[in-house]
Amino acid sequence: MELVLGTHHLLAFGGADTYLMTIAEQLTRLGHGVTIHALEQGETADVARSRGLVVARSRRELPEAADGLIAQDAVTAYELADRYPAAPLLFVAHSEMFSLDTPPQLPGVTSAVVAMSDRVARHVASMSLTLPVIRLRQPIDTARFAPVSAPRPVAERAAVIGNYLDGPRLDLLLAGLRGAGLEVSRHGGSEPPTSEPEHAIARADLVVGKGRVVLEAMACGRAAFVYDFAGSDGWVTAERYPEMEADAFAGLAVDEPVDAARLERELAGYDPAMGLVNRDLAVAHHGAREHVQELVGALEAHAGAEPRPRGPADELAHLVRREWLADSSAYALRRENQELRGALDYERDRADDLERQAKDAYRQLEEFRSTRRYRVAGALGRLPDRLRRR
Repeated sequence: MELVLGTHHLLAFGGADTYLMTIAEQLTRLGHGVTIHALEQGETADVARSRGLVVARSRRELPEAADGLIAQDAVTAYELADRYPAAPLLFVAHSEMFSLDTPPQLPGVTSAVVAMSDRVARHVASMSLTLPVIRLRQPIDTARFAPVSAPRPVAERAAVIGNYLDGPRLDLLLAGLRGAGLEVSRHGGSEPPTSEPEHAIARADLVVGKGRVVLEAMACGRAAFVYDFAGSDGWVTAERYPEMEADAFAGLAVDEPVDAARLERELAGYDPAMGLVNRDLAVAHHGAREHVQELVGALEAHAGAEPRPRGPADELAHLVRREWLADSSAYALRRENQELRGALDYERDRADDLERQAKDAYRQLEEFRSTRRYRVAGALGRLPDRLRRR
């Protein structure tokens, strides 16, 4: 089949970007023609090309015809559906946070929705437009992400990987990890991301993150700790895996607030044997080949339908893109505001400290002036002045 995969951006490394690259590689290995259509391109697109994937630099480089479409945002879903009206379109829904991640609500655009977690599946099922939902699990290339060494019996190194963790919750985590005597490396967020997370994972004994990062760590035979801006679920274990997977390893499966005491208690439960169990879970449930086989089967099942009627797809794509730009700008402004408020609070604390120090110094000076030694010294110092005046 000739397939076109649509995504709004291939800029920096994140869960949706690596998902798209993973299925593109697997579909290519199966012999399908695969072209990636990304509206915004950056380092991730360059890495995709370096791995032999075809990333169209503009709409002019898209194929004339397509047998199937896979999109993971509403903008490219509308665009591809309008360009290839006879091709079935699967919409891969990763999240319910932004309108960009929600399947198009125009009837006839989407053939079926692939939900990557139970939480997202419930979100899609609650939409006004009823669409077939296919529940699949996150695919991991278990050949690329594989154990290269055994984790240490006593953990020494931790890798914190993710793009959204910051502020007090990050400070709490770093304090907990360092308090446990761990050397910490960070990738993403305020630190540069990595295009080869398997190397960062291999150097660590345990990995902290959310979503695909957790599964990549599991596939590499490492202990995985679910922790991010939304909350913390702690260690992945065979018993807790089902509820964590259903929640997309987002940190919301466990209804317990995280604090320093809980974090210290849970980190103390590190066991190198977790790595072997995690590897088995990743191989059994998250193989990338099996995932793309399901995608191909879904596209074939919806092939042959009547071509979509021409509609206002271009205008809808334009409106969704504008909404996304507004949402992303608002998100960036919120983060900037939080950083500025944090800096302001820091400066206020510094000013309060300086004021307290000044008051303490003044009090100590007054106490010293009231001592007998100071009065005697002052009297002795005034005697030469009286003699000079005479």
